[in-house]
Amino acid sequence: MLQFAFTVLITMLCGNLLLAQKGIHHNEKWVKDITVSYKIPFSYELTDAIRWEMISSAGKLVKKGTGSIANIFFQQPGNYMLKLTDTTPHNPNDCNHAHFPDQLNVKVSPYYMVFDLNTVKTSRTLTGGSAKGTLVTVNVDFDSFDKQTASYNRSFATAGVGTTIIGKLKNGEVTLQPGNSTLEFVLEGNATTGNYIMIDFTDINGEIQSYGLTQKIQ
Repeated sequence: MLQFAFTVLITMLCGNLLLAQKGIHHNEKWVKDITVSYKIPFSYELTDAIRWEMISSAGKLVKKGTGSIANIFFQQPGNYMLKLTDTTPHNPNDCNHAHFPDQLNVKVSPYYMVFDLNTVKTSRTLTGGSAKGTLVTVNVDFDSFDKQTASYNRSFATAGVGTTIIGKLKNGEVTLQPGNSTLEFVLEGNATTGNYIMIDFTDINGEIQSYGLTQKIQ
């Protein structure tokens, strides 16, 4: 009787896990959205049992294969759909079976932006309490598919015990030119003495690039 109850419990837990991954209903398609830059190779880890097809927004088959996707460069920005098919026969309630999305929607952005984290500087050493008015500068490398400029107006958040610090562009929205430039952020919020914090820079595509401050808050 105890063994039966244990089996039922495991089955329920597996079912709940699958529902969390696949959606509320068993038959609901699991779709995952991904954004990548046109200059950054796209990779996605899969098992050898997964077949995939990449289709353009025009419905054209771009590429297909089996197993992990490694270092694919997109020739054109735009929207692409990756259909994934699992060829492994398995029990749908098996917790040990690897589960993958049924479909990946890949948005290929015409913009490329990388923060040079080796150039991060603060105008003063951060101390416990208010960080208001402190400046953070960082160099960025920007490019666009058509070699045009682009507007950028994103702030950054921080992570760490007791931090509420955010950074906003000092002079508001900036126009990024292809090549290298320096961004200047002004801080707001508070930090707690004795802790480390991490800056989460957000690029033009909404992707996070994190930088851990090497010194504890004084």
